Amino acid sequence: MNKGDLIGTWRSGGQKVLNKDGSLRSSHGPAAGYILYTPEGNMMVLSTDPQGVSSQEPAKMSVEDKAKAAEACVAYFGPYEVKDSTVYHHVEVAIFPQWVGKTRVRHASIDGRRMTFITEPNDDGSVSHIYWDRL
Repeated sequence: MNKGDLIGTWRSGGQKVLNKDGSLRSSHGPAAGYILYTPEGNMMVLSTDPQGVSSQEPAKMSVEDKAKAAEACVAYFGPYEVKDSTVYHHVEVAIFPQWVGKTRVRHASIDGRRMTFITEPNDDGSVSHIYWDRL
């Protein structure tokens, strides 16, 4: 796999979590999301799950509703690199400030128009399988 394989726009195809005990569970409700890779070596992801989030304008939302909206969103940008079948997202800006300056590692495979990312294990030993469909 190389950078050229990723270039373009991909739409969220869902996500599952493989627990340490081998059981599989869905991690989100019906999410809408996109990931974009540019030829210049930058990437951006924006994914949101509007289920259970207030539909009010942000200026009219309570602090609690704004927190729910932030919790339902993943957004970050930065340069990326590909080594073998691993993609490294070097985060420069993100909805979560603690991600800035960190690298998000994705073990990737592409089958036709579907890309699958497998994350590094979480603290509980689970790994996410994130699916993207090429537009």
